[in-house]
Amino acid sequence: MTMPHERTRAVIETRKFLEALRLRDDIPADVKKDAIWCLRHFPTDSIVKAAGYATTRSGVENPFATSADYDEHKLNLERLEKMKHD
Repeated sequence: MTMPHERTRAVIETRKFLEALRLRDDIPADVKKDAIWCLRHFPTDSIVKAAGYATTRSGVENPFATSADYDEHKLNLERLEKMKHD
């Protein structure tokens, strides 16, 4: 089963991969064009992480984490929980 932090990391790394494709000169123009189109509609790192915070705070099933790093995500969750009680 894919954990939220793993899904977050996969989405972030996929964006990096598409950005790298866009910059290469040794791939066909149609592949670069497709990468550019995908990037136009692909979420940024900050949007993915914001989705992790928003769904965590709302209590619904969380598809994304607040970080691509598991330990950092757990720390963020602890901070959010503390904020609830302060």
